[in-house]
Amino acid sequence: MDTKANLMTYNTFTFKTEAQMLLFRRIWEDNGTALFDKLKKKDVQDFVLIKYGI
Repeated sequence: MDTKANLMTYNTFTFKTEAQMLLFRRIWEDNGTALFDKLKKKDVQDFVLIKYGI
C-alpha cells in the first residue's frame, strides 16, 4: 500500500494597503529560507510563491 499522498493547495493573498503587502514581503524575506528547509524535511516536492502588487 502506498502511504504517500499527493496534495496540492493554493492560497491567495490580497492586501488592502501597500504597507500590508510590504510587511508580508519582509516576513518572507526574513523567514522564507527556514520555512523551505522545514518543508523539505517533510518531503514537500515543490513550493511556489507568486507575489502580486496592488
